[in-house]
Amino acid sequence: MPTVTFSAVLSGSDASIVRVETELARGLPYFVFVGLADTTIYEARDRIKVAIQSSGFDFPRFRKVVNLAPSNIRKRGTQFDLPVAIGLLVASKQLVSREILESSVFVGELGLDGTIRGVPGTLSMVMAAREAGFKRIFVGDDRAPEANLVSGIQVFAPRNLKELVSYIKGDVALSESRNLMVKSGVRKPGIPIKGHAVVQRALKIASLFRHHIVLVGPPGMGKSLLARSAAGLMPPLNSDEICEVVRIQSAFDNHPCGLKVFRPFREVSHTVSVSTLTGGGAKLKAGEMSLAHKGILMLDDLHNFSRAHIEALIKPMEEKSVLVCAGRKKVRMPADFMMIATMNPCLCGKRSSVSQVECSCGEFSLRKFSSKFPAAFWDRVDMVLEVPALDEDDICADDVLDSCANSDDALERQHRRLANCSANYNGELTISDVGHLCKMSMRGDDLMKKALNAKFVSGRGYFNTIKVAQSIADLEGHNEIEPQDVAEALSYRSR
Repeated sequence: MPTVTFSAVLSGSDASIVRVETELARGLPYFVFVGLADTTIYEARDRIKVAIQSSGFDFPRFRKVVNLAPSNIRKRGTQFDLPVAIGLLVASKQLVSREILESSVFVGELGLDGTIRGVPGTLSMVMAAREAGFKRIFVGDDRAPEANLVSGIQVFAPRNLKELVSYIKGDVALSESRNLMVKSGVRKPGIPIKGHAVVQRALKIASLFRHHIVLVGPPGMGKSLLARSAAGLMPPLNSDEICEVVRIQSAFDNHPCGLKVFRPFREVSHTVSVSTLTGGGAKLKAGEMSLAHKGILMLDDLHNFSRAHIEALIKPMEEKSVLVCAGRKKVRMPADFMMIATMNPCLCGKRSSVSQVECSCGEFSLRKFSSKFPAAFWDRVDMVLEVPALDEDDICADDVLDSCANSDDALERQHRRLANCSANYNGELTISDVGHLCKMSMRGDDLMKKALNAKFVSGRGYFNTIKVAQSIADLEGHNEIEPQDVAEALSYRSR
């Protein structure tokens, strides 16, 4: 009768439980894997053999057959080293099968000396184990902080195979690794910026309440530096957001998360391919959109991106997810990012409403430049701001980090209003949410209707403007959206 242990396999950022069946039979001492095993699993045969011998156990000299079920799912990764080694020890009577094996999941790569190392996607595997009803999971100690984000299941991080076998036998006690926890409520250090008070305020509104924003201006105005400074303005991750961020980073970044997790900040240039931006491929990889989940996706020099790049952004900006092709199947990946883009106003870069420098672009060049950006893209951008040149007063002004004293109060007002809503930020509100959660004063409502009737905003732009106006009202401490809040929000709609 085969020995049964349990492990897990990744599929995108999700995981599913795998039943590892190990059988020893008479015959030549072959080591065979069945059940759609990848090359990485076949390479583990010699590694498992040396690890077992280094830990003081005998490697069985029989025909060894390991079945990974269900057989219709492609298995890849080094996390099967540990369950296969445990299965071989039980099958060869060096370890007595106990109830602990039936209620446990094993995920870990073995070193040649028997040490247990963590594997990518550990957090997703712990979640899958808990949902499947398992009581405990054994992981590498370098992945313990992310594994401890999941409650309702015991997490153990033995140092090596020998220590794990001793625990299963009952010879030693192995304490849970709950002392290694990822800390929440940590804000990423920002970049102090002098001047550009209007742009700083717009970035503060966009960062605190998660609105997509585009900074437009001639070269040398500091657009890129201003965009990078927004990382320090965003609110810290809450516990649910930490799980989502670590889950993606663990599955696709291939390195353990630290004890501090910040909001992702992904800076992308026009040289990347569309597939790098969206993700996918025969071996599923996360794109920059997914790696920026719950953080910032910065597109530097947006005017250099192709129309295909920009069109690929449109749906994820609204749906907060991206549909990608992975081999013969389609997978929906999370992509809840806040976009910050910088761009020149025209081909020559000199066109400006506040500068005295004349633009050298002709009508045809301007039309060609504008045709790269679909109207649907601008409709999903909440804020568009022109970055002017610095003057003497700007250089002597306070930096952006000194002006954040009322940020916590604004976030608290937002949190109270959205307590019973699926959205966590004003920028995430749906059209139906805007109708009953954003209270407008009579004068503010009249001003919005005038803007709509004058075709200054589209139907979608109307609701996006209200969301920005609500964010401004929260920042200013207004109970209702006042006309000055609407006026400022409308000023961010021009382009």
